[in-house]
Amino acid sequence: MKGMLVRGLILVVMGLPASLWADDLQPALRSSATPLPVSLGRPRALPNRSAHAAYSIPSGLQTVGYTVAQPPGVLPNVTPAYTTASYPPTHAVPPMAPLASPRNVVSPEEEPSSFAVERVSLMAPVVVGTQQPAEAPLAAPQSFGGPVDAGPMLMPGEIEGDPSGPVLVDESAFPGMTDPAAALWPRVYGSAEFLLWKTKNAGIPPLLTTVTDPNNLMGVPGAIGNPDTRVLLDSTITRNMLPGGRFTLGYIVDPCKPWGIEGSYFFLGQNSQHLVATSDQFPFLARPFFAVNPIVQNGQVITPPREVVQVVTQPGLTTGSFTVDSTSQLMGAELNARCGLLCGCNYSLDVFGGPRWLYLNEGLAITENINRGPNANPFPNSFVKVSDRFNTTNNFYGGQIGLASEYRYGRWSLGVRGKLGLGWTHQTLRVAGDQTIVGADGSVQTFQGGLYALPSNIGTFSQDRFTVVPEIGVNLGYQVTDHIRIFGGWNFLYWSSVLRPGDQIDRNLDVTQIPNFNVPGVQPTGLNRPTPLLKDTDFWAQGLNLGLELRW
Repeated sequence: MKGMLVRGLILVVMGLPASLWADDLQPALRSSATPLPVSLGRPRALPNRSAHAAYSIPSGLQTVGYTVAQPPGVLPNVTPAYTTASYPPTHAVPPMAPLASPRNVVSPEEEPSSFAVERVSLMAPVVVGTQQPAEAPLAAPQSFGGPVDAGPMLMPGEIEGDPSGPVLVDESAFPGMTDPAAALWPRVYGSAEFLLWKTKNAGIPPLLTTVTDPNNLMGVPGAIGNPDTRVLLDSTITRNMLPGGRFTLGYIVDPCKPWGIEGSYFFLGQNSQHLVATSDQFPFLARPFFAVNPIVQNGQVITPPREVVQVVTQPGLTTGSFTVDSTSQLMGAELNARCGLLCGCNYSLDVFGGPRWLYLNEGLAITENINRGPNANPFPNSFVKVSDRFNTTNNFYGGQIGLASEYRYGRWSLGVRGKLGLGWTHQTLRVAGDQTIVGADGSVQTFQGGLYALPSNIGTFSQDRFTVVPEIGVNLGYQVTDHIRIFGGWNFLYWSSVLRPGDQIDRNLDVTQIPNFNVPGVQPTGLNRPTPLLKDTDFWAQGLNLGLELRW
């Protein structure tokens, strides 16, 4: 009993100085303002500044999680004061209300907190004289340690954070989206695109000629260089815009150190063009070439090598048609490892690299369909078909390295992607030609060789060339939902070395190889013409793309 009384007396004596100390220092404040109770808990960093957007946060400060309770009736609209050592010293500092207890005062000897945050003091302003509390100036912030740089403030749609830590997103910039961070930094993504591309035109030599006046044939009608000759088909075959598609699938292996794998495949639809000329349009049609054989009579050269023709149709002798069919198909695939280089609030830069394959297959088929009349010599009253076929295949095998950058503002994004491939292109040329003659009695004869495709160049030939393949693409995208993005842009692909069929036609012919083309006095030259040229050239494809991407 005695011990209990002693302990009670000690507690009363210990509580008395605090009351006397408060009353002695500020006797006029008891009726004008009441100090706000302050939590004595350790400072706690808030995970998202946007949760305290109602407060006006000075630049360069970071809020901390002190819990402050405001008693009813005491300055309900007081704005918290944020501490910083760099607060302008010119501000007036009104007297501050004392803490409710000396135990609330932070001792200078207190061990510094291990948290990289600031201590914030939230107090009611002190009212002097008859000034009303609602009009009293706020207490100037007092520094309790050095300032902590909280980093730049977020703009709409920007992201803050280290890839290895939490990501903070201003969700107000993505209305209707529940997980914008996952939409911008996906773990798995895939896209499908519609392509509308144009490829480089195909070159060809002069393949078909006519004359101005088919009833007045002079010299060698239809021959190149003859003033009466008109070229119908030469120079190029124009390639039209081609539809196609591209599909991409990617997986981020480690989102904390963003690197992953990405595969892509694209194709363009086969481009087929059919060109035709008939004897109804042009009564005289001829195929020009350069004869390397001189005409020799009695040991004398009567005619040196020169431009000549093979007649397709001629009034009174033959009728028919001449057709050219051109085809082209392009596709490719790649597999890349991808790794992040730079990442900011609203931008990213990745590097990628891996194997790449490209495929270009083109064909050129030249066909004569001739109806020979009764006055034709040889093979009167017969049908003759002459065919030349040139096909080229190009396969690029190599590696590539590239950069992919993206800039984001809210739901919008602008991406630029460039890559450079180095490797070898395996180039293959296939040449075939034949003549088929259906006689008046129905008999069929077949001969090897057409006109440009003859025994000296018929067959399959190949070569390998070192090749450079750069490509660039630009896309503008819009994030529709958490997991859906639409985008569109432009691509340009360059291929430094390919074979194209029109470039493989050798117009220099040894006429003794041409089936059923008999010229008196012509002797073989032994020059092995035509020859497989294997002439390479460059190639490009460019156009628009429109796509849909899924991210999750």
